[in-house]
Amino acid sequence: MMRRRLIHRVKPRDVDLDRFQCRLTARLCVIFIAITQIGLRLLLVFAEPGLSQDSKISYLTSLPFLIVASLIVGIEFFLFKRIGSKIVKYSFVVDLLLLGIFLGEWVSNLNASLVKIKLKQPPSFGVTALLGFTSFSWRTQIQPFIVQYWQLKIIPPVVAFGLVIGYSIVYDPEETVFTLCRGLLQVAYVIVLFYFEDKIQWKVLLANMQQERWVQINDFILNNIPENIAILDLEGHVKFTSDYLKAFMERCRCSQDLKEFFLKIRDLQQQADSDTSSSVSVVFFIILFPLFI
Repeated sequence: MMRRRLIHRVKPRDVDLDRFQCRLTARLCVIFIAITQIGLRLLLVFAEPGLSQDSKISYLTSLPFLIVASLIVGIEFFLFKRIGSKIVKYSFVVDLLLLGIFLGEWVSNLNASLVKIKLKQPPSFGVTALLGFTSFSWRTQIQPFIVQYWQLKIIPPVVAFGLVIGYSIVYDPEETVFTLCRGLLQVAYVIVLFYFEDKIQWKVLLANMQQERWVQINDFILNNIPENIAILDLEGHVKFTSDYLKAFMERCRCSQDLKEFFLKIRDLQQQADSDTSSSVSVVFFIILFPLFI
């Protein structure tokens, strides 16, 4: 009987649903990035002096990707609020769709910076092209919000590195060997980092799940002990209050705040072991947790 009650009370959480909800909330930043990038690229196309025609076309080509990505995130968030967990079974398809859109946007925007080259002998870019290359930083950081498998996370940055390597070889073929060494090493770094990030993430997730499960079991056990139990840390902060203690405080018409409850205690008397007839006797187990636990 106790086992059935324990299984009933300590139910495992839907990890997939929790992860989906957290990732979906984080995806709202995609809408923010899309809106700001659309405004910025329109400003570059119509206001930046000396921008080449190829760069303008690449910037304009990237706009539909941003619009579609923000619409997908907005629709997915709206459907989650309407139909709840049913949308989770379609999440992988949406992830793949967003990954393809993000890849197209990244390549088109990167191409806009690469074609800003003004001289070929030796190759030289406008200073503003540097900001297009530094976008690697935030684009790599946004990958966990789009897909969860490290094999998929590496696709956009690897393709982007390949595009940069290709342009470097075309415009400066004499440095082909050196370019390949630097470029392929960076590709290897990205793959290794995403791989180990995925392994660490899963280990942390499993550890948190195990800890949460034991916390639920401990709460269940303490709530089924017929005594008034309160758990406090060394600073006096309440960490746990048993159901028996809560019921007792309600019967006594006391506040559920333990601090106020303790302040009302004026006289404590030791109860004899043989005295079991008193219906108002109270036994408190106050467990003090060290700060480092």
